[in-house]
Parts: sequence; structure tokens; C-alpha cells
Amino acid sequence: MSKILVVDDSPNIRRLVVNALEGAGYEVTSFENGFEVIKNIESVGPDLIIADIMMPKLDGLKMLMALKNRKETKEIPVVFLTAKSDVKSVAEGINLGAKSYLTKPIVLEELIDKVRSILSD
Repeated sequence: MSKILVVDDSPNIRRLVVNALEGAGYEVTSFENGFEVIKNIESVGPDLIIADIMMPKLDGLKMLMALKNRKETKEIPVVFLTAKSDVKSVAEGINLGAKSYLTKPIVLEELIDKVRSILSD
């Protein structure tokens, strides 16, 4: 069973995404910001991370940079799920190494399809 880490500062979004992913058969852990991810990444050992960009303490872009700079975590695919939908933000996320970039409001079927596609590569 694949492990997915969901990172979003909104408890409602986290709950929605976690429930959808668990319903699709994934093991899911969630945190409210990028700092928690960096602190706990080894104990979670995710196969994929779904993260918001705009979060307190450590935003998604800085979290992605930190993960890409560590040998142990640089290969973990990151999917951004964010309200930042402007072209500049999307380009920045992809250029920093995000595997995919989805915008809110969430289309759960699209998210599940994207997760399946990435994990089957």
C-alpha cells in the first residue's frame, strides 16, 4: 500500500483530501505545514506528498526546496494542491521540481487520477 503525506494548513481541506485518498486505498498521514513535514519525513516515509503552497511556518515552495536538497528525500514526488493558480506560481512550482500542480477548488476525481498516475510510473 502506497503512503501519501498531505500537507495543508486548512483542517477542512486536509480532512477532505485524507478521506478521499483513504477511500481510494492509500495509507495517509497529514500535517499542517512544511516545517512538520521536514521534521517528520523519515518516520513517515511517504511515496508521494500532496502539499499546499501558502502555509505558515514553512510554505510549500520552501518545503519542496528543502526536500530536493536532501539525498534521502529528493526523489519523493510532490504534487501541489493550491489556490495559487496564476501562471507564474505554476511555473515556479514545476521549475522547483513539483511533479504536478493542481488548483483549488479540489476536484477529488482529478486528484485521485493524478496520484494513481504518478505512483504507477
